[in-house]
Amino acid sequence: MLKNEYLNTLRHNAKFIDNPDEVFTTSKSKYNDYENPIDILIQNENIKEIANAISLLPEKYKMVIMYNVYMQLDDTEIAELLNTSESNVRKIRHRARKKLSEILSK
Repeated sequence: MLKNEYLNTLRHNAKFIDNPDEVFTTSKSKYNDYENPIDILIQNENIKEIANAISLLPEKYKMVIMYNVYMQLDDTEIAELLNTSESNVRKIRHRARKKLSEILSK
């Protein structure tokens, strides 16, 4: 019960990104007149591929990536949520990125 209250507080105070697609976009605006519409479509497809690849990760990898990228939590906060050490969070994140790279290269 205390853990749920803690998670709710963290979620409430988290620095959410209104549009998760912004995490993967470049510094250029999507609506920039100088950007090629084909590039925008390719970029959107890449975002979908990354989201699909994340969904294929093992649960622990997925959680670390989601907490880190989407909720923008630091290693300490993630470690508390997952009841593990900060160094283990860093290892899991490294392995998750490596696995994502393997999935996306196929």
